[in-house]
Amino acid sequence: ARLIKKYPSITEGDDNNEQSKISRGTGFVISKNGLLVTNEHVVSNSKSIKLKFGREDGVTKTYYANKIISDEKSDISVLKIEDEGFGGFKSIPYGVTKRYVSGQNVFTLGYPMTGVMGESVKVTEGIISSTKGPTEKDIFMQTSVPIQPGNSGGPLFDMSGNIVGITTATLSER
Repeated sequence: ARLIKKYPSITEGDDNNEQSKISRGTGFVISKNGLLVTNEHVVSNSKSIKLKFGREDGVTKTYYANKIISDEKSDISVLKIEDEGFGGFKSIPYGVTKRYVSGQNVFTLGYPMTGVMGESVKVTEGIISSTKGPTEKDIFMQTSVPIQPGNSGGPLFDMSGNIVGITTATLSER
């Protein structure tokens, strides 16, 4: 088995009629002042980072962000919203925990394959299959949660709503 990082790339023309690569993924807020986490492979080599947030009233807000910390080894990036229209978040409705075990039920929220599946958030669930990654590394875990391109960078929650990990990759037999 080999590790495949799944995230869709599409090509679109930009203002100069040049082709530009667009990566799509998921992320989650970690501070009220606009810090977010996603996978490094979602934002690597980005010229600009645009974040979309759906509100409870159905309105979508878009903000621009900058990458402030990246770690390719763990495939994590921290982003900071840098947009005049951003006034902060009122609250963060989840915590983070390091307490998880094999067999534990988990779920993820994400925006997979938005061109096909739509732009609403998708929920998938499964279990933690192993607390070690494919090569027995402690930095990753394995789950049975189905993920699609676009789920990358999304939160992995325990059933109490605490983040236990980040959706990063899927395995392929090829």
